[in-house]
Amino acid sequence: MMGKLTPDEWRPLIGSSILYQKRLRRSADLRQALYIVLPTFLALLSSGIIVGILKINWASLIVLLLIIPVFVVGNRRSRPYLKKAMLEADTKASALTGKESFLEVLRKIDIMRQGDAEMSKADERSRRRLALPSLVERVDNLQGIPSNAA
Repeated sequence: MMGKLTPDEWRPLIGSSILYQKRLRRSADLRQALYIVLPTFLALLSSGIIVGILKINWASLIVLLLIIPVFVVGNRRSRPYLKKAMLEADTKASALTGKESFLEVLRKIDIMRQGDAEMSKADERSRRRLALPSLVERVDNLQGIPSNAA
């Protein structure tokens, strides 16, 4: 988008990004830790207990193999919180920069991306993998805000 957006059009995007990184990311990261780190730690601890107390080495291998699905499931369960935090950052940024200007920028980006089908497909794949909100979701989120709140 460099060279395609004016400095004023970058303002709401940068504001949203800063709000997300500085304030809202922490809560999303805590959720991710809750769903990934804690179960992984408990699985490793139980594996150590099984080996140390019961002397059943093959059972600890099974527990260790269960860490992979725990990690995958935990990662998937924490993704909605990341998306919610990003949409909340958009809402807060719209209050600072103006709801209508933010919506105009998102629509302009959407129009530019529709013109480049290859970029749209690649963007869609990476957005799904990273659990990022789509432009449509971001616009819908901002349109749901009353004008006096923004």
